[in-house]
Amino acid sequence: MCGSRFYLDSWLLATYNHAHYVCLSCLHPFSTKFALKKHEPQCLMHRPQQCVYPDTDNALLRYDRIQYEFLFPFYLVANFEGFLEDADGETVHRPSGFCVYRISLYQSYCTEPFTYSDGDVMEHFFQHVLRKQLPLTKILSRNIPVKPLSDSEQQEFQQATTCHTCGLAFSSPADKTRHHDHVTGEYLFPPVLDVILL
Repeated sequence: MCGSRFYLDSWLLATYNHAHYVCLSCLHPFSTKFALKKHEPQCLMHRPQQCVYPDTDNALLRYDRIQYEFLFPFYLVANFEGFLEDADGETVHRPSGFCVYRISLYQSYCTEPFTYSDGDVMEHFFQHVLRKQLPLTKILSRNIPVKPLSDSEQQEFQQATTCHTCGLAFSSPADKTRHHDHVTGEYLFPPVLDVILL
């Protein structure tokens, strides 16, 4: 930890060129001694920060979350505005309004921004999100069959020997499937069936 602290101190001095105060537990820098003293009681309830490196037998990184490689067809973008308020000696954020809109891979499903700035901001935010859930559930519960493949798509499918997503070889022809967009029916690529079921 001493080496890490030395490098952190050197970097802070070179970057900000003023006094700084570093928490010896989590190594977070503060610009004032007061801020550090206010932080320490909460931080010291936890174990100190440290870097733990894998041994040589386990030093190889492996990516196994292939289900996250697929794009989400819809998502909500939200932004909150708020103000700081003193509550029993603690400074807390109080939301004063929000803006939400839906983004989609499909332009026809994108929505205009919805804004709200009145009482019970969080209650209205969650009500708005739940109202947006119903139409999305209906859209995503449909399963439009795959459209007929073009000659080039059919050729790509026939010639594929490995999964487009995980890179594993197909063990049998039955292991290969025609992954498609369930909203439009467009053919996407040939993955291993297990990948689609994740």
